[in-house]
Amino acid sequence: MLDSSNPKIEVYPTLLSTDKGTAYKQFLTFRVSLKSDNLHENAVVTALADGKEGTLEAKLEVTDVVAAPVVEPPVEMEFRPADTVGQPNKKHNANLYLNLGVIPLGRKVEISVIKSQGGLTLVDNGGKKTKALSIVVTKEHQVSETAVARIPVPWIGGGWGQFARIMAETKTPAGKVVTAIATLTIDQQEEGGLIRRIEYRDLGNQKCSDLVDSCIYINSAHALNRSVFGATKEEYANKVDNDRTAQYRLCAVVTEQSVYRLAEDLYLKNKLLLVPTAPITSMREFVDAKTDDFAPKLLKILVTSD
Repeated sequence: MLDSSNPKIEVYPTLLSTDKGTAYKQFLTFRVSLKSDNLHENAVVTALADGKEGTLEAKLEVTDVVAAPVVEPPVEMEFRPADTVGQPNKKHNANLYLNLGVIPLGRKVEISVIKSQGGLTLVDNGGKKTKALSIVVTKEHQVSETAVARIPVPWIGGGWGQFARIMAETKTPAGKVVTAIATLTIDQQEEGGLIRRIEYRDLGNQKCSDLVDSCIYINSAHALNRSVFGATKEEYANKVDNDRTAQYRLCAVVTEQSVYRLAEDLYLKNKLLLVPTAPITSMREFVDAKTDDFAPKLLKILVTSD
């Protein structure tokens, strides 16, 4: 039996049967949903179960109800990012985003290589190289609870310096032709790593940091960042050079962005499989393992020994 201490935070279902659970390692897992129409509420959700030796109890504390992350829809359709960099002989994805209010489900999107140098091509569902793809926008492409669709467009190249320009084209129900263009490049510099530079600036939102086009943007407006690094680029540069606390904080930010970008890339390539009944738990296992792998290496680079 499940119950919430706050009627403004509802829990579903309120009753569960153990024979309906799904096995995960040595546990039984159950999907439970919480719903609230009010921001900044809190509650304690209590689960009670009949055990062999009496009643078992577990509690979940909800400390705040915040707005869900928003994926901003494009005006019509666009690649994000518009320039994608990869390495030879590895399949990559260019992500095409569509505004479903303009281009509804069921529309066909034609994607083609309009200019290329070398052997860089698109890849179809069977893994075959091709110069053109035809993709129907389906419910599977829709980002959950948004009016945005995300279509991964697979591509591959065989050598350094190869590039291609691809175009996605479709029609709206009114007959308007909508296009989006992206540039794909096999760049020698990518061999050095995913992250090429770090900038400290006000991002105008509540993000701690963001990774865009191989640059980590650390948000100076974020309370913890500002407390550790200071308010300006000059303060940030001085702290990172001379302050061990700032160096540890920088290491944590770089590790987090690296791990989550790797998770996203692997997920889009179907190489990171999340357990449907425990997606957060299985994602956490991946994040913890990769953090343990990456963090010591970054510590040696970013934190001074003095």
